[in-house]
Amino acid sequence: MPIIDLITSDLEMPAATTVAVIGGGVIGVATALELAARGVPVALFEKGIIAGEQSSRNWGWCRQMGRDSREIPLILESLKIWRGMNERIGAESGYRQSGIIYLAETDAELAAQEKWHGDNAKAYGLDKRMVSGPEAEALQPGSTRKWKGALYTSADGRAEPSLAVPAMARAAQKLGVKIFQGCAVRGIETTGTRVTSIVTEKGVVACEQVVLAGGAWSRRFLHNLDIAFPQLTVVNSVMRTAALNAGVEKGCSGGKFAFRKRLDGGYTISHRQGSVADIMPDSFRLPRECLPACRLNWSGWAVAVGERFCDEDRWTGGWELDEEQHLDGVCSG
Repeated sequence: MPIIDLITSDLEMPAATTVAVIGGGVIGVATALELAARGVPVALFEKGIIAGEQSSRNWGWCRQMGRDSREIPLILESLKIWRGMNERIGAESGYRQSGIIYLAETDAELAAQEKWHGDNAKAYGLDKRMVSGPEAEALQPGSTRKWKGALYTSADGRAEPSLAVPAMARAAQKLGVKIFQGCAVRGIETTGTRVTSIVTEKGVVACEQVVLAGGAWSRRFLHNLDIAFPQLTVVNSVMRTAALNAGVEKGCSGGKFAFRKRLDGGYTISHRQGSVADIMPDSFRLPRECLPACRLNWSGWAVAVGERFCDEDRWTGGWELDEEQHLDGVCSG
């Protein structure tokens, strides 16, 4: 598990704010930072610590590469923000425009990359190109196998999740955002169709709007509000090495593995498709929404039934806003 750069919580709960953000991962923190920069009063509530879950454990890639075409306009704006992030927050986010290369081991893999490139690169003006096998090997030195070719973009990069999100949170605090860690939100109160307040485990805070950025806990939180939010999760393991003098700077995906260099000189390495998709009660409740997943490339995936099935089944009921919760994550914050 990465060592997270911890931040200090605010002490005094506000009686009211304009926007309440639920969740202290990268989405919640970035939302709070942007709103504060526009002069909007914000308070952020996190049930654990800032970046304590997926936002400090992800690969750390900042990429256009391989995206669904519907994501690309948003990703291009995201990369503009990342390129100026260190200056914006006055701290180190770890962002570096290092480039990313997708190596192709087979003709079929190369054809798929060429199709993605043809469908998206010109349409969106993306800074990426197809390269030959020898050029791919030159761009990514040290490989012991031959590659058919690759899709390469010099405009993509990487950041350090365990540094970036806390640094963004501190910058948000300097702009007036109040951040409360260890403070789960139990629910939202409304009058008619308007949000009036959130109920946290430390008190009620009046607000005009709520942003839910609860990540994997979002479906469970919204269920208690009778809001349908189809969401399933998968589990993937990521390995971190100590500092290595490997001479490889670009993020890389090829064969069975993907990796990228970190700011500390080590590498973050993961199996490209080594994920576990647990069979959960929601797997049966959401057959129509989850059916498209059946068309995924299931190579390297494992499907399992285990303790999580029983845990999720216990978590499906609702709760009262003044009810003490004993299951981690039921009240996402």
